[in-house]
Amino acid sequence: AKEVLDNLEKAKYIVSELKTETKKRYPSPPFTTSSLQMEAGNKLGYSAKQTMKLAQDLYEEGLITYMRTDSLNISSQAASAAQKVIKAKFGENYCLSAPRFFKTKAKGAQEAHEAIRPTDLNIISESVKTSDRHARLYNLIWKRMIASQMKEAEIDETVGKIAANQYGFTASGLKVKFDGFLKVYNGIQKDIELPNLKKGDIVDLVNLDKIQHFTEPPARFTEG
Repeated sequence: AKEVLDNLEKAKYIVSELKTETKKRYPSPPFTTSSLQMEAGNKLGYSAKQTMKLAQDLYEEGLITYMRTDSLNISSQAASAAQKVIKAKFGENYCLSAPRFFKTKAKGAQEAHEAIRPTDLNIISESVKTSDRHARLYNLIWKRMIASQMKEAEIDETVGKIAANQYGFTASGLKVKFDGFLKVYNGIQKDIELPNLKKGDIVDLVNLDKIQHFTEPPARFTEG
C-alpha cells in the first residue's frame, strides 16, 4: 500500500473517460399482505401481527380493500381514480398515458381479491380518525397505490474514470432529471454532482486516504 501511495503522490491525474446515462426507475406494485407487513415493519416499526390488526380495522371502517391477498391486481376504476388524484395534486406531467398493471409472479396466488389499496383515493390519512397508528398505515397504503400509477423517475448517472500512472480511479455522480413517483414514495434521491469535467482534463490531487476494510457478515433477520 505504501508503494502505491508513493507512486500516486507523483502521478499526473487525467480524466480518461466520461459517460452519462439516463436510467429509469419504476415504482413498486401496490401492497400484498406480505409486502405490507415487511414495509410497515421497515418504515413504521410495526410487527406483522400489529400491522394485520390495524389493517383489519381500516378494512372494517371501509377505508381499504381486503387485507389478506397475494394479488397485485387493481381494478381499472381504481387506476383511473388514481390518475385524477395525481393530476390534481402533482400535475399532468406525473400522470401515465395508460394505467400501469402488475402481474403476480407467485405460483398458485389467489387472484380473487385486488391488491391492498384505499377504497377511495380522495381520502387522505388526516381524515382517518381511529388513531395515529391507523393513519400512518393508511398513509403508507395510499402512497404506495398512488406511486404505482405515477410516471417513472429519470436519473442521470455520470461515471468519470481518472487515470494516474498504471492506476485508475472512478467518480460517480447522480442527478435527478425527473422525480416522477419518487415525489410520493421512497423520497427524492439526493443529487451527487460531479464538477464540470471533460475527457483529457488534468485534475489536481487533494489527498490520498489509505483505508483498511473488513467484510461484515449480514445482520440477523428481522421479522420482515
